[in-house]
Amino acid sequence: TTTFTSYDALLRVRQTQAPTPRGGRLITTMAYDDRGLVTSTDGDIFDEDNPPAGEVAEPVEGQPPARTLTTYDGAGRVRTTTFLTHGEQQWSTTTTYTGDSVATSAPRGGSASRVYTDATGQVTRRITYSSTEPTETAESLSTVFMHTPGGQLDTVTAPDGSDRSYY
Repeated sequence: TTTFTSYDALLRVRQTQAPTPRGGRLITTMAYDDRGLVTSTDGDIFDEDNPPAGEVAEPVEGQPPARTLTTYDGAGRVRTTTFLTHGEQQWSTTTTYTGDSVATSAPRGGSASRVYTDATGQVTRRITYSSTEPTETAESLSTVFMHTPGGQLDTVTAPDGSDRSYY
């Protein structure tokens, strides 16, 4: 009933092994790029023949049941996230950065968003789009956040125009 975590030479998590109710172990493995950013996480790898152990398990032949691939821009910010099951893409999101906002697309059935921040990094506006892409032509709902000079949340204006004060 013990979970094992293995680390690489830079003390980054390389693999975890957890016991399962049916016996065996559930393995999750992570890979990093040369900047130390996680580029791949393979999860839900079930090994029914072995209990969790302190040694790194060799990858199972074939595609893992769950894989998340992440790419980054030059500043180390997430650019794309892609989720695959058994090697087949299930969904992908893209994140773009401007001077004062971050826009993220959504998987099928979701809503894209754009978040605006001020110079101190506090959220000043959040836009939720009716589509999976954050485009100006898509219908959207906007929430506005006002802060006190000390940085505390003061007022939130909801998409319907109603205000809620916090300070």
